[in-house]
Amino acid sequence: MRWGPFRRDKQPSQPSPEGQSQPKKDAPDMILERWKELNLEKIQGILEEETGWLDEYLKAKTEYKKTKEEIIDSLKKAEKRENLIEILGELERKEKITNLFGLVYIPDDYTIIAVTDIHGDVDALQKAINEFTQRKQKKEKVAFVCMGDFVDRGEYSFEVVKALFDLKRKYGDEVIIMKADHEDHIEVDETEKEPASKYKIVIDPAEFTETLIESAKKAYDPNSTFDPVEDLLLKTFSKLPYGVIWREIIFTHGGLPIKIDPRFKQEETRETFNERVLKEAEQLKLGDFIDLRTRDKLLHIYWDDITDENQPDTMKGTRGVGEYRIPFSLLSKVVQNLGFRYLIRGHQYEYLKEQKIAVVQQENIITFHSNQSFYTTIQNGYEQGCYLVLNPDGSIEAKSVSSEDSQVVIGPQKTKAELPSEVEQQREIEAESLKDRIESLLQSITQEYGEFINLVVEKPNEFNEELRRIIEEEIRPKLEEQKEQKAIEKIFAENEEALKEIIRRYIGLLLLSNASLLGDESKKKKVEEFLEKKFSIDDLIYFITKADEVQFKERKFKIQNEWKVYLPLKLIKKLEKKEDLEKYLKALINVIERKRDLLIENYAKKYQKEGLDSKTAREQAEKYVNEFIERLKEQIPTIVNLPQEQLELLLGSLKKIAEEVEKAKEEEKKEEEKEQKWQPILENLQLAGGLLVSGFFLWLAFLGFFAPLWLIEKARKEIKI
Repeated sequence: MRWGPFRRDKQPSQPSPEGQSQPKKDAPDMILERWKELNLEKIQGILEEETGWLDEYLKAKTEYKKTKEEIIDSLKKAEKRENLIEILGELERKEKITNLFGLVYIPDDYTIIAVTDIHGDVDALQKAINEFTQRKQKKEKVAFVCMGDFVDRGEYSFEVVKALFDLKRKYGDEVIIMKADHEDHIEVDETEKEPASKYKIVIDPAEFTETLIESAKKAYDPNSTFDPVEDLLLKTFSKLPYGVIWREIIFTHGGLPIKIDPRFKQEETRETFNERVLKEAEQLKLGDFIDLRTRDKLLHIYWDDITDENQPDTMKGTRGVGEYRIPFSLLSKVVQNLGFRYLIRGHQYEYLKEQKIAVVQQENIITFHSNQSFYTTIQNGYEQGCYLVLNPDGSIEAKSVSSEDSQVVIGPQKTKAELPSEVEQQREIEAESLKDRIESLLQSITQEYGEFINLVVEKPNEFNEELRRIIEEEIRPKLEEQKEQKAIEKIFAENEEALKEIIRRYIGLLLLSNASLLGDESKKKKVEEFLEKKFSIDDLIYFITKADEVQFKERKFKIQNEWKVYLPLKLIKKLEKKEDLEKYLKALINVIERKRDLLIENYAKKYQKEGLDSKTAREQAEKYVNEFIERLKEQIPTIVNLPQEQLELLLGSLKKIAEEVEKAKEEEKKEEEKEQKWQPILENLQLAGGLLVSGFFLWLAFLGFFAPLWLIEKARKEIKI
């Protein structure tokens, strides 16, 4: 089941005992009923403390309903509704929006026109669009950014949606439409109903559902159960970006992620919770933000309010369900830690209403809104909205959406050429020093691994550029943390071995995933030499446990099957210490657990062939595989904690068996004899199940993952441990 703007339960409502349909309940009523059903002690205290937000919500809902009929009438009169379907469908097919999910980067030499919280005010939107199109006619580099909340509340949600996506269709990537809380929706499936109710992560369907969707549907087919507008809007809105970066400025609707999960808030006191939040904010880095995809972190971007209080009011909300009241000082620190000069945001119209202004700058945070009609009619004379113009010189100007008034928010910023000469000189020195150290390391790597690189690299210059990029990506974040002189030298001294490991594994993956090398015996011998001399035990474990699909930097690798056999056997022969043995066994257990479903599926097929029905076969397969994995986990401590003498005997026996397997592998001409010789392995290696069906090398490839576990058991039996 989904809660949110676009998904509603399509099933017909069940009749009551009297035969009447049950009336649709408001989300707050449903939340309260669910809380009562759960009867949880933790929730009871929260209910008593926090029901105020429900009262405020219901009051706002009543105010909104006064204009609801006018909105519906407006939507019914809208012409060319099918044109919106055409626009959305075209954008969906071209994947214009799909490619923008997450953060959008705008080039530094662009001018930006930004609006936020339009809320169905098509006149205010048109004022900003007019300036954008006029600049486009003059061939200026200009981008249009809508920062979300463009639907609900105002009278013309449909017209606003159509205008924005029509603009998007015409100007492509130069028009960025962001998602905010009014365009967002929260999915709650059957397994999540209880935690969602318990932690108040259920959102009331936005007004957008009740106006635009319902009215649009009725306009062309009152009896329709499928709505193309609804379907396309759901697909489109779900793919909208949540942030824009231009120069040293970031645009979001509400705030920035501060690693707070609302589900933990009942587990801590207010004091300890706030202390943890502040500590995590201090440690936040840009990578934490860019990699963000989880629902609980996105709540901050859509919902966060700013408060002047010293402590974050994270223990309760005042409007909606996901937001926190974050103190200005905390959010300002996060902006600084992420490396931005300014955060530009909207969302918080009450904050602006209190000061009777449309835009406010507080140090490195700028808050504004762009609506005129809703706020003047509903909010009793509240200052009319504005849109922002961000110029290439770094200045920011606020222009009224209802008059010709304007004001400078931020003056021109110093460009690189205007920086003090000593600062610029220091930057050039640092850049040159970094370049020199990368070249020095690259030269060292080329000398050490050159002959192996040449086996798979056709364009050395392009490959060297790739290595430079990998090294710089690893060094840059560390360099930004250092403030002292000669930071580059210090970082390279501390990280040189780690950098070499990264490059070594990268080259190794290129070799191990190249099928053509296996067909050339001389090249294959060189690769084996490389593996023997250059790879550590940790390297071998890395390749063995990730052999199916290795995601390394921006590339994916798939190691060839023959190496999947070679690597674990080579590793077994290298094992000397119990720490390495334990590390390897745990890594293999992780692989098996990842393949649990595959193993169960193959065992189920095996049991079905033996005469069991599909359900019983599946149950028996699940039981066997789960017990097998648990048994392996229990055996690891026993194996690694053997007395040194017995451990040496075990490792010696293990190496002997590995050598026998290698020898059998080399005797390719004696296939029948080999199959008979190694039939006991096939019988004992029951884990492979239905996969072991077609010859020596197929089961040997599978053996690469799981044989070491069986070999260890065999070695233990041979030396009677």
